[in-house]
Amino acid sequence: MFDKVSAKAGLVVAGMALFIGSASAADWSIAAKSGESVDLFPVWGVANCRSMLTAKPEVEVLQDVPGVILSVREEDVKPTKLNCPNKVKGGVVVATIGQIEKPIEGEVVFRVLFQGKQGKHQAGHKLKVALFPAPAPKSQ
Repeated sequence: MFDKVSAKAGLVVAGMALFIGSASAADWSIAAKSGESVDLFPVWGVANCRSMLTAKPEVEVLQDVPGVILSVREEDVKPTKLNCPNKVKGGVVVATIGQIEKPIEGEVVFRVLFQGKQGKHQAGHKLKVALFPAPAPKSQ
């Protein structure tokens, strides 16, 4: 599991702070083989430690690498950067690797889209990937 601490991007809406959380803007990367899935980071939208999301966050890929599929697995997550005591409605961004025939390196550029009580928000990300074929099964 790729474990990154959530970072916050604050938006002030009608006198109340809404925090959209996801991985830090720093460069990060994964290395994976065919057929693997990698949890990247949690996503959430909160105000006063309460979820403001009205729908599951979604991923929009702007630049892809063949064989990489990004999605959001809906689940309750803990917005740790805000010191919230309980989990809130949110999700985890997941990279699923398809069939890889030869090693590939590249960069996926994407944004996570949030629909909340105060409207639509987004957070952009870059993911460096190194992909490898799964080893052939050993014959016995």
